[in-house]
Amino acid sequence: MNNKVDIAPKVGYLQILSSINYREWYALAEFIDNSIQSYIEKKKSIKKSESDYQLVIDIVIDSVDKVIIIRDNAGGIDKSNYQRAFRAAARPNDQKGLSEFGMGMKTAACWFSPKWEVITSAFGEDSEKSIKFDINKIVKDDITELDIFERRVNANKHYTIVKLNNVTKIPKGKTIGAIKAHLTEIYRHLIRNHNLKIYFKSSSSAKRELLVYEPPKIMTEPFYADIEQGKQNAKKINWKVNLNIQLDKRRSITGFAALREKGSTSQAGFSLFRRARLIMGSGDEKYRPHKIFKAPNSYTYQRLFGDLEFHGFEVSHTKDGFIWTPSEEEKILQKLVNEINKPNKPLLLQAEKLRIKKNVPPKKKENQIAITDAVNKAPRAIEIISNINTNKIAPIENKIAVKSGSQTVKSDIIPYEGNKYKVNIVADYDNDHEDWYRLAQKGDEIQIVMNMSHQFTIGYLGDVPEEQEGIYLLLMYMGLSEIILGGQKQPIGLMRHTLNSILRVQPPKYK
Repeated sequence: MNNKVDIAPKVGYLQILSSINYREWYALAEFIDNSIQSYIEKKKSIKKSESDYQLVIDIVIDSVDKVIIIRDNAGGIDKSNYQRAFRAAARPNDQKGLSEFGMGMKTAACWFSPKWEVITSAFGEDSEKSIKFDINKIVKDDITELDIFERRVNANKHYTIVKLNNVTKIPKGKTIGAIKAHLTEIYRHLIRNHNLKIYFKSSSSAKRELLVYEPPKIMTEPFYADIEQGKQNAKKINWKVNLNIQLDKRRSITGFAALREKGSTSQAGFSLFRRARLIMGSGDEKYRPHKIFKAPNSYTYQRLFGDLEFHGFEVSHTKDGFIWTPSEEEKILQKLVNEINKPNKPLLLQAEKLRIKKNVPPKKKENQIAITDAVNKAPRAIEIISNINTNKIAPIENKIAVKSGSQTVKSDIIPYEGNKYKVNIVADYDNDHEDWYRLAQKGDEIQIVMNMSHQFTIGYLGDVPEEQEGIYLLLMYMGLSEIILGGQKQPIGLMRHTLNSILRVQPPKYK
């Protein structure tokens, strides 16, 4: 019996790489990572002969011929690294840089294309080497070695060209714009700190475009309380907080959090970096956990942003996420909340409370998003309604007992057709009750109760007075309508029961 088992990967794994859950910008980022790492390792040597040397990366996407070309002027792949560069999962000796897993180029190339080639000339070596991959042929014939083609070049030449042919996932249309936006944000720190230039060309007729990152302007406004109190010449504050959070002996977070001068539903949010390279939160996919940002209709969701550098953390091999447990993430979020909402500069409080322009109608774009999200929930609501048991509708109660700590506001006398009503609006903090809205009447006294611990309240009700007023008004109108009109055309409580059934089964979606 053979007491050993062969665990080396077979060439068949190359075909599987095309099925990895990648996004176009993260796949292209793998090639850029390799270029940057090569530049970092060789820049001192190259600058001795090229004093003005800086890294330039060109990306060309030809959707007609289905070809993608990534070209750089980095240090090239030298002889000592050539075998490892094309071998599966062969990690470099130094794993503290951007090319740490030994999988990036192979994975991204195979994800895009079944046929690709690499041409490279390493600084200090007088030969250009090229290698071609035909994945289908390699797998079919079980090829484990490929020919390297060489030609003589000047030893001062340094570059790498990756050419992806017959691309099966060729980017088009809006995806092109998304790629540029995401790559610009993924490498914005490296562009600033390492003399990196990334050029992008999407067709033979398009211009060669330099990717440039424009940071959002930071809010400079007085503290909201000073404005509300009518303080004259209230001091304007730059709403930015620098962060330096030590989580344990190995892990820490640095960077900043700030408020945008102009709110944006799609662009606000955190960007999470490691080794100056963005991991999560590029483009319109910012990191906005509900614990901090609340619902999409909140001001925090539209105003808060920041760059957070994570030190000592592990990432996925596709570099699009951090490896942490939900409990670890929760602890990190709590630390962030504590740091960005300190009394001397409370970003979260300012984000929600400040009203730069009051009584301004909702912007059409943001309002359209809200309408679309609401309409998309309608089919599920109809399904819930059709399954409601109308025989179990609770009658209007005489009085609702609420827990201590609840807030009650009593109205003045409200006359209507010879009757006089007193309305009590109650904000009840009851974790045990499943209904969002309850109604009681005893004589001329009406009690309308909203459950503040309900998933609907948590998901959609902010802590802004104007927003809260709207919800309470809606509840009051619903309660009065049910009592005044109830019994005329439909059973008393049917509308309330139906609404509560929908909200109990279909909670809001939030991050």
